[in-house]
Amino acid sequence: MDINNRLKSTLKGKITRLETYIETVKTETEIDIIELKVKLKNVTFLQKNTEELQGNYYAIPNVKEAEIVTINEELNQMDERLEKLEVRMETVINSSCMKSSETVVNKINNDALDKFEIKTKIPPLVLPEFSGKYEEFSSFKAQFDDLITNNI
Repeated sequence: MDINNRLKSTLKGKITRLETYIETVKTETEIDIIELKVKLKNVTFLQKNTEELQGNYYAIPNVKEAEIVTINEELNQMDERLEKLEVRMETVINSSCMKSSETVVNKINNDALDKFEIKTKIPPLVLPEFSGKYEEFSSFKAQFDDLITNNI
């Protein structure tokens, strides 16, 4: 029973350290995704350990029902904490991946816009103006046609 109690205390300590870690990660701007994924694997490992620990407690003969109830409550609380940790870590990983992909897309779009603006700079085209007089229409049309055919 003492060994199982020590294992339970160790698991609680590890869960608390992971909770502290995820709280500090939420406030940071730079997030190490690989480290988060490793910590997430640790969470799944700790979940397996709590299941094994529960089996160990059930295997102990002559344990009072009240002790089993309190142990179950503690182990269930640990499971809930681990599930919440897993959700928080997945959320942080996904939001970080989305931010990085948005940054890449924005950079690509900005680069494309910059290149587009550089390629499309042409001198302004001054079009002739028609005064509305019928006598000047033939010279206007000739200027306009020359301008269009020369700029194609």
